[in-house]
Amino acid sequence: MKSRKELNINVIPRSALFWIIISTTIAFFIQTIFTTWFSSGFINNTFSLSLEGAKSFFLWQFVSYAFLHGGVWHFALNMLALYFAGRIVETSLGRNKFLALYFSGIVFGAILWALYTFYFGSQRASLVGASAGVIAVLAAFCTMAQDKPITFLLFLIIPVSLRPKVILYSMIVIEFLLLISASDSHIAYAAHLGGIAAGIVFAKLHLAGKLDFSFRKQKFFSATSSSSGMRYCVNIRSDEEIKNETNRILDKINKEGFASLTEDERTFLKDANKHFN
Repeated sequence: MKSRKELNINVIPRSALFWIIISTTIAFFIQTIFTTWFSSGFINNTFSLSLEGAKSFFLWQFVSYAFLHGGVWHFALNMLALYFAGRIVETSLGRNKFLALYFSGIVFGAILWALYTFYFGSQRASLVGASAGVIAVLAAFCTMAQDKPITFLLFLIIPVSLRPKVILYSMIVIEFLLLISASDSHIAYAAHLGGIAAGIVFAKLHLAGKLDFSFRKQKFFSATSSSSGMRYCVNIRSDEEIKNETNRILDKINKEGFASLTEDERTFLKDANKHFN
């Protein structure tokens, strides 16, 4: 008797980086509408991080501040840096660890900023921007690839090669010097240092194999025996969708190499091969 196949699942979720950028963009758009069109401070007062909010136990502010920004350039530069660094780091860490890394930077940056502001800063100051999470991703990259030289264009003209660990040490020194010398600055150097610390610690724990984010996932294919033969339950609606997703992954291999695949994508290829063969 022929085997029976049942197809009933969802399409693979997009990367964590994609959802972070999309959600931050939507939040910034809403913030701009309230501030510019309605001249309302509701979004900033409710979701930016402030000492008053921390004292009132508005704990969501320790995360929500990262979805708001101080202007178009602040938003654009953060998202651009996150996009280029995040693609590499998420490929190495995987979706769950990348999310944990990013939000660890956000939270630790917020805590360090709040402590510094409480003792040394203006009590009426507030914090917005994803910089702590972005710099945590950069610090993790520099920690995981310390001695692998990277080349970039200085002033978009002069090619310069540096080891990531040199970039990391330079960031720490510069941020610290700016923190102690620019007390009236509107830039949250304390939050940056908190993000850097979170990124370094997270990367070292990852390299030491001390982070386990292997949550139980629903597989794309599962097989059980029955009286009518083998039954397959798949979280994609049709063979056509499975083929389309397989083609997308193969195109990614051609463009970026096999190492660029996430754990989910590699598992999907193996299960798709078993499904069609």
